[in-house]
Amino acid sequence: MAYNLLTEKVVPIEAKEGTLWVTLPGAFAMMSSGAADGFAMVRPHQRHGLHMFAVQVAAMASEELSPSEIFSDNEDVWKQRLLKLAPEGWELVQDDCGKPGFLQPPMDAVSFKKAIEKKGNHVLTADDMTVLVRSRNHVVKFSRMTESLPWHWVCSLVEIQTLSGFEGRGLYGTARMYGGFGSRFMVGTYDDLCPSAMWKRDVRRALALLKGVERDYPFYGEAGTKHGLLWILPWDGESRLELGQLHPLFIDVSRRIRLFSTSDGNIASTYIISSCPRINSGEQNGRLGDPWAPINVKNNSSLGAKTIDVKLLRNLIIADGQGDYQQAPLQTIDSKDNGDLYFHLAAVIGGQGKTEGFHEKTIHIPGAIRDMAFGGGLGSKRLGDCANAMLNDADKAWSCLRKAVFAATQASRDEIDWKHPQSEAAAGKARGLFKEEYEDNYFPYLWSAMSDEGGDDWISFLRAACDRVLESILVGYGPKTQFVYKARAKATGMLSGSWNKEFKTEERNERHN
Repeated sequence: MAYNLLTEKVVPIEAKEGTLWVTLPGAFAMMSSGAADGFAMVRPHQRHGLHMFAVQVAAMASEELSPSEIFSDNEDVWKQRLLKLAPEGWELVQDDCGKPGFLQPPMDAVSFKKAIEKKGNHVLTADDMTVLVRSRNHVVKFSRMTESLPWHWVCSLVEIQTLSGFEGRGLYGTARMYGGFGSRFMVGTYDDLCPSAMWKRDVRRALALLKGVERDYPFYGEAGTKHGLLWILPWDGESRLELGQLHPLFIDVSRRIRLFSTSDGNIASTYIISSCPRINSGEQNGRLGDPWAPINVKNNSSLGAKTIDVKLLRNLIIADGQGDYQQAPLQTIDSKDNGDLYFHLAAVIGGQGKTEGFHEKTIHIPGAIRDMAFGGGLGSKRLGDCANAMLNDADKAWSCLRKAVFAATQASRDEIDWKHPQSEAAAGKARGLFKEEYEDNYFPYLWSAMSDEGGDDWISFLRAACDRVLESILVGYGPKTQFVYKARAKATGMLSGSWNKEFKTEERNERHN
């Protein structure tokens, strides 16, 4: 029961005829030819990790080829490339602990014996393995799987080895994130959202970026053997790899994990702690040339945001130099781009001993806006100035709405208490509803504002959104009693009065000039 990814059909892919089971080389061949859309049976929070993994493996296996030779539709060609990249380490269950298993570094017999004997470290389903030491269900409910297929173990191994943060003593996270409680982000720009098209675009562009990465990160250019698949190397839990020993597209292994066969013929996993992280990344703060990682120039680190909102997305998308971020290498415009693009961000947001949930954002960028967003210069500055003005408008609109909510919840009072608990609770609900409305519409209105016609009126949209949110708060009071009528009158009066003070007619004009 080895489940060798190069020779056994354990990988599901989405094809025109439905879900097919193929080898990993077979998947790459079908994705190269367009015969498959991408991998199937992948949980949403694991998709971006699997995408990045597949890109890194395929790119390193094709590094010596010309661009026209990369995407072969021949399964055996891909198999030979992957064998050249690593002649072993493709078995999901490798009975010899001294040999590498897929994403499982070799382990000495004594350590493996300890791991096997420590029953508390055993994980019997693949979804449980992604929460080795978490005590609560943060991202998805675990232990849902009554039976884990080999493919489920593949996805979970990719997740925990390449996306995990620090989870307690001896359980360190990937070097490709900012701090132990950070996140590894996937941020890129695409002309086609079909997973196989995204894979091909990123493989081609990641290879084209390699020389620039070695220039910007000199340790990759140091002499010596460069390791890409770190699970091939033995790890005693005490030794660390130096950055100069790594390939720029290296695939990390955060944990000393081994899969094994149980007495009833199923797969289970176990682990043993390490005394240090696998990679000595020093003071890099996650800045390792990851092609999907924006750089926080203020902190000199990879992106480590805990909140994904339109202000962050605006700073990541628009290359006007006004934000704290340098765009991810795979965000740049491709020479072949001549139409609409899609900005895509995905991450499981990390936290101390927990996660803050899976976040995924895809934003359509019209072709007319493309060069303004990514090209820099005066066009990007003009777009950035308009984006900032619209964010400022939203902040002012929320200030007006908050005052109206306080007025509604304190209709019987002569003077408003701006620290009243009931009002604060209602304002919190209103803030969530308002934020959802304006964030869903922010970018379409921004693109519209930059059009030759000037676009729709953002301020009018904000006012309508405030009216809708305020109405939902008032409806929550139940039957239209005298108090509700009074609350409605005070709230709408407060909203209108505040609005007239915050917004003046002349401020609405020439936003797009």
